[in-house]
Amino acid sequence: MTGGFLRRWIECRRAIRRLWQQVARELISRDERFSYYTAQRLAAWAGAAGDRASFVHCVKVAAEVAQASPMAHPSPGLRLDLEKPRADLSGLYQGD
Repeated sequence: MTGGFLRRWIECRRAIRRLWQQVARELISRDERFSYYTAQRLAAWAGAAGDRASFVHCVKVAAEVAQASPMAHPSPGLRLDLEKPRADLSGLYQGD
């Protein structure tokens, strides 16, 4: 019985990671250079809204973006514009 539970848990974790990777690929396809910052901006919005699940999701997406794209790595000293309109990000932020 324990083996079945463990197998289902691992499959669930893999499915969640595939979702993060899918959203990361979508962000990269929209704007590779700033995709990491877009994910961080989404995380900031979720955190400010108190939506812990979306915050964690967006932080994990940012990590996947950083792994997937050499152009999307964070640059020291670059400031995020948290006021950027959310219209161009619709469907990526789980809080919408």
